[in-house]
Amino acid sequence: MQTAGKAHCRNSRRKRSSIGHLADCTVRLGYVDSVNRIAGHLSRPLFGLKVPENHGNADGEGRQMEKKFTHVLLISIIPVLLSSCRSSPTGPHVSGNVQLSADYVTCTAVWLKITSSGQQSTAADGAYKITRDGDTVLTGSLTGMDTLVIDTTAQPQRTYTYKGYWFVNGEVSDTSLPLQVTTLDTTTNNWTFQSWTFGDNCGSSTLSDVAIINDTLAYAVGEIYLQDSTTGQCDPQPYNLGIWNGHGWKLQKAPFYYQGQALYNPIYSLTAFGPTDVWLGTASVIHWNGETFIPLDNSGVWGPHRIYKMWGTSSYNFYIVGDSGSVAKYDGYTWTKIESGVTSTVNDSWGMPGGTSSQPIVLATTLHNGILSLTPKGATSALEWPGGDIGSIWFADTNEVYVGGGGVYVKDERGWRRVYYRAGMYVDGMRGSGATNIFAVGWGLFAHFNGSSWQEYPQIESIANLWSVAVAKDMVVAVGFTGGGPYMRGILIVGKDN
Repeated sequence: MQTAGKAHCRNSRRKRSSIGHLADCTVRLGYVDSVNRIAGHLSRPLFGLKVPENHGNADGEGRQMEKKFTHVLLISIIPVLLSSCRSSPTGPHVSGNVQLSADYVTCTAVWLKITSSGQQSTAADGAYKITRDGDTVLTGSLTGMDTLVIDTTAQPQRTYTYKGYWFVNGEVSDTSLPLQVTTLDTTTNNWTFQSWTFGDNCGSSTLSDVAIINDTLAYAVGEIYLQDSTTGQCDPQPYNLGIWNGHGWKLQKAPFYYQGQALYNPIYSLTAFGPTDVWLGTASVIHWNGETFIPLDNSGVWGPHRIYKMWGTSSYNFYIVGDSGSVAKYDGYTWTKIESGVTSTVNDSWGMPGGTSSQPIVLATTLHNGILSLTPKGATSALEWPGGDIGSIWFADTNEVYVGGGGVYVKDERGWRRVYYRAGMYVDGMRGSGATNIFAVGWGLFAHFNGSSWQEYPQIESIANLWSVAVAKDMVVAVGFTGGGPYMRGILIVGKDN
C-alpha cells in the first residue's frame, strides 16, 4: 500500500505542486517522507515567492542564504499541512462503539441486534439504517443499549452482508463492520407415515404423550384396555406404557406402588432424559430406570390432580404442570410447590437452557389464563397473550415463540401474529426440532412447517385425533385416539422424512 502511494504522489507531482497535493502526500506517505518531498518542492517557486538568487561574491554565502530561507519556509508550512490533513473529512468510521450482530436466524427472517457501548448509547442520540448487500432494508430509532430489529424479507439459504449506519443530528456518526449472515434452508414436507392402533373395545383407549430418544427408541403413555390373553375377558387394568424399538410398539404396564400394592393407572405425561432416565406422570410421578419403576412422593406439593406435562433439563431440574393451576418443581431431592396464581388447567410447558442465569427459561400455557413464566421462586404472567384458549407452546429461541389453540400464533418483536389457520382447527400439541421443522397436531389436525410454509396430511387427519407430538430431526411421533365412545382405540403415528 505504501509503495502504491509513493508512485501516485510522484506521478501527481509532475502535474501539480499545490499545497493540497502536499497535504495529500503527507497523509499517504507519513511525516518524514512528506518533509523530504516538501523540501524538494521548495527548490521551485512556491506561492509566487522565489528563493533569493546567489548574488554574493562567494558561492558559499549564496548557498548558505538559500538554505536558511528554505528552512524558514519549511518550518512555517509544515504546521499548515498537518492541520489540513487533520481537518480533511474522512467519512463515517468504525469506532467500535456500536456493533451489529445476528441474534437469531430462520429461513425468511434475520434478527439483528444493535449494541451501543459508547457515548451515543441512548435513543435520544439518533437513528439507524441497516443495509443488506448495499440496499437499505431497515431504518428506525435506537432504543437504548440494545436494539433488536428483524429483517423479514430474507430468502431461504441465502448469504447476505449487512452493515449498520448510525446518525446523530442527521449526520452519519458511525458505521458497523460488515456482518455476513446465511439464512437456514427449508426442510422437506415429503414425509412417509405408519400408524398403529391399540384397544379391544374393552373401554375408551387413548395415548396422551410421547418422547423420542432416538430413531430406535421412543416412549408413549396413556391407557390402553385389552382383553386378557388367557381368559378372553377385558382386563380392567390398562396398559399405560408403549415402547418403540425402531420397527414396532410393545405395550406394558407401569405400576405405581402405594403402601406396597401395585396400582396400574392411566399415565398422562412423560419426559425422558435418556434411555434409562424416564419420568412418568399420573397424579404422582414414577421414575423408570430401564429396569425398575420407582414412585416419588409429591403429595406434599400436589393434590389429586393430573400431571399433564413435564419439562426439564435433567432429573435434577424439571417442572410438572396440571389441573387447577398446579405447578411444581423437582431438584433431584425435594419437590417445591410453585404458586401459579391461576385456577384453570396448566396444560403444557416448554423451555430452553440458559438465559441470564443457570436457570432455564420455562413457559407454560393455561387453558384460559394465558402464558406463565416459571422459575423456582414462582410464576408470572408472560408475553401478553391477547386472549383465547391455548393448547400448546413451543420455541427454539425466545425471539420466536409458537402457541397453538384456535390456530398457530407466533410472538416476536412485532407482537403476536397468526401464521396458520383453517376453520374448525384446534391445536392440542406442538413441538419441533428447530425453526424449520415444526409439527402441530389436534382433533383432525396434522400439519408440518418446513421453515417457509405449512402443509397438512389428510391421510393422517382423516383417521386420528391427536393429543401430543414429539419431533426429532428426521422423525416424528404423534399420539391420540381414533373412533369414539367405548370403541375408542389408541393410535400412534410414526413419520420419517424422505
